[in-house]
Amino acid sequence: MGRAGHLGRVTIATNMAGRGTDIVLGPGVADLGGLHVIGTELHDSSRIDRQLFGRCARQGDPGSVRQFLSLEDDILEQAFGRESTEKLRARYAGSTTEINQLEPLFRKAQAALERKQFHERQMLVYHAKARREQLAPLGYDPFLDLAEE
Repeated sequence: MGRAGHLGRVTIATNMAGRGTDIVLGPGVADLGGLHVIGTELHDSSRIDRQLFGRCARQGDPGSVRQFLSLEDDILEQAFGRESTEKLRARYAGSTTEINQLEPLFRKAQAALERKQFHERQMLVYHAKARREQLAPLGYDPFLDLAEE
């Protein structure tokens, strides 16, 4: 990330790389439009996508973002299952359909995964609490006693 933002440089990063790092535009970069972020797939969380897209146009600097979507993106299969996704791919195979028309489908998949992950986190908290409540009468403290499992 050391030369990110300089003229003639392309920086490739994962959606988590460089979080909290301010990319300072080099001389002449702002005049050419600033940073341009290209997204090649959606993250399970729209919050992470927004953080990635926010890499451009920081601190009043110019910038732009472009998201590319593909029916081959794993997020569809994770949200809707393999069979439904294969049907969707077959339906649009060879089609000239603008991907923007399918964007709501991708957002729906992302929202479904966010709900699923939220529910999984709730279940982890519930089971951890239940385990503590069951072991407390036995004098076991899961934070102090090491489990020999």
